[in-house]
Amino acid sequence: MTRAIDKATNHFSKEVVGDLRNIDVPEWGDENGPMTIYYYPRMNFEQQRKVGELFSKGDQAGGIIQSLIFRALDADKKPLFSQGEFKQLERSVDPDVVLNIVNRMSIGDNDYSPDEAEKN
Repeated sequence: MTRAIDKATNHFSKEVVGDLRNIDVPEWGDENGPMTIYYYPRMNFEQQRKVGELFSKGDQAGGIIQSLIFRALDADKKPLFSQGEFKQLERSVDPDVVLNIVNRMSIGDNDYSPDEAEKN
């Protein structure tokens, strides 16, 4: 008999989080082209709580940076940024680029899914 938690977590991992998507970021590219950031469409409760806490304290920039840290992945689904890089992202990275990336992740811009492309 399948436990309720197993059904709930299966639903989250397959239907809510969805397929891996990507965004090209020309500002962070090099001579080979734009940097590609991979991400999942949704965050889990823990991630949402941490981002929400920052926003509720009036720290919009922190919430945006935390979203980037949680969601930005490389092609191997490994995080591009660590929590230890938070201050460097806050102080040394173009806020307009970060905001654009997080906004595009949130609205699903470039709704291209590498996983779906492999199926076709």
